[in-house]
Amino acid sequence: MRHAGADTGLEHVSVHAEAGTGLVLGLFLVVDSLEAAERGARRMCHRVLSEAPQLRGFSLLRCSAEAPLAYYEKLITKGEGPPGDAGG
Repeated sequence: MRHAGADTGLEHVSVHAEAGTGLVLGLFLVVDSLEAAERGARRMCHRVLSEAPQLRGFSLLRCSAEAPLAYYEKLITKGEGPPGDAGG
């Protein structure tokens, strides 16, 4: 959390050790799009890997973003579609 800037939208971090593969980070970002979330997560990961001495030797293998299911459930209950969906 301390490596994230105020403008990243970072709300929560979870870290899981995966046997044989290293660490898996879960970043919860409040941003406008999946693309912004992925871009921000990638930037934060590279920053942490370059600044945190305890993570020396680790590298970023993959970065992807997913919208939380609750977001879409909320849209459905309001009778709206996803942003940019003309059918809403």
